[in-house]
Parts: sequence; structure tokens; C-alpha cells
Amino acid sequence: MPVSKEKVLAALSQLDPTNDEHWTDDGMPVTSVVQKIAQDPEIRRSDINAAAPTFTRETAEPAPSAEAPVATAVEPAVPSTDWKAQAKAAALAADKVLDDAKAALAAAHKAVVEATKVQQVAKAKLDLAFPPMSAADNIKQYLESQTNERARQYSQIDMAMSARRSRGWQRPKYGQQVTAK
Repeated sequence: MPVSKEKVLAALSQLDPTNDEHWTDDGMPVTSVVQKIAQDPEIRRSDINAAAPTFTRETAEPAPSAEAPVATAVEPAVPSTDWKAQAKAAALAADKVLDDAKAALAAAHKAVVEATKVQQVAKAKLDLAFPPMSAADNIKQYLESQTNERARQYSQIDMAMSARRSRGWQRPKYGQQVTAK
């Protein structure tokens, strides 16, 4: 049994273009949402395309909100002066939020400046206590450490050789008995 075109169009008119859950990535209405709104699980993509072939997220009109009254043909729209007061109050509230944010930003900037000054003083004290090495001093210290390392290595070899532990590299002397260890 085919789905009525009016039922599909009525469901499509209730879709919200600002709600991402109502639309696919390519701007088409989600079939399951249309089924839920129309309360008809038999609606298919082909029914939607047949009822409204050019209907996309861009062509959809926003659903009327509960806050804004909808003008009907029976009741003419009467301009209300109350919306001006509401708009002024909203603008004043937004100005206050902006002023508070600017004050917080200024306080944060002041804190950053103070922290930078403290950091510079601490670095100056550190440089006085431990002055940075020049390139020449750094090279000299490195060469001295290499010289000390080489001397330590040679002295260990020299000590082993002077201990006169032959470990089989010397010939036994005449009359000396060789024993296995």
C-alpha cells in the first residue's frame, strides 16, 4: 500500500534544518526520523523522493519555534513593543558578559606580566650564582675530561702489566715447574 504524499510532506515540514540528527551528510532527510515524525514505519527513501524531489537541508524552512508566535491568516500579526524591551535586556546582558570577559582578560594579562618579571629575576640570580660558560671554557673543560679519561685507561693497563701475572705469556725459567691452575 503506497504511503500518502501528504503524510510525507507533513513530516518533512517538521524537520529542523539546524538539527544534524535530521539530515544525512549530503543534506537529505534521514528516513528513520521521517518515519518517526509521521508515525509510519513503511516510509522509504523512494516515498520521500517522490513526494518532494528537490527537498534538501538547504531548501527546508526552519520549524517555527515556541518563542516566536506564528502569524496566521485568521489572526493578523500585531507588532509588540515587549520584544524591544527583551532585545534591550539581551543586549545589556551581552554587554555585561563582554565587559566581564575583558576584565578577566586584562587580569590574566597582568598576571602574565608579573610572572614574566619574577621569571627574569630568578634567571638573573641563577646566572649570578652559576655564570654561563663561554664556548672556549666549554671546549677546554671537554678536552681536560678526555685527557683524564685516556690517562685513567692507560694507567689501568700499566698496573695490570706491572703486576707480573703472566697468564701464560712468559716462558717458564729453567728448573721452574709449571703447574696447571
